[in-house]
Amino acid sequence: MKHYQNILVAVSISLNAKALIARAQDIQQLSQAKLQLAHVLDDHPMVYAGGEFALPLTTTFDATAAHTSQNQLLQLAITYQLQPHECHLLYGEKANELVELVNKLRIDLLVVGAHHKQGFRCLLGSTADTLLHALPCDILMVKQ
Repeated sequence: MKHYQNILVAVSISLNAKALIARAQDIQQLSQAKLQLAHVLDDHPMVYAGGEFALPLTTTFDATAAHTSQNQLLQLAITYQLQPHECHLLYGEKANELVELVNKLRIDLLVVGAHHKQGFRCLLGSTADTLLHALPCDILMVKQ
């Protein structure tokens, strides 16, 4: 098995995050790697009202979502004995934000959850496809 040095777990703030982190910690213990967490808040550009014009979403909602996500991410850090600086809350399109962070932190293993999709996207979701082709590191997809 390859010995990883920097592992990033891309978590959704949910119960499923525990399974992803546990899998990553198994690998971390074998390779003595540094483990970090990342959560990406979707960038909500504009909501169309009646198809004629765009209304921006309220900044109050975005600030509340960011605050809640940050607290939940820090709670995961406490639970899994990580430092706050090892948790990254990102804003934007998931794949692009993760690619940027992976390159910045020199991650050599990204752990992500695989979600059930229907139709064509069940073959390979657009986020997974982007990550697979854009990342220089290994990717571990954990079924959820």
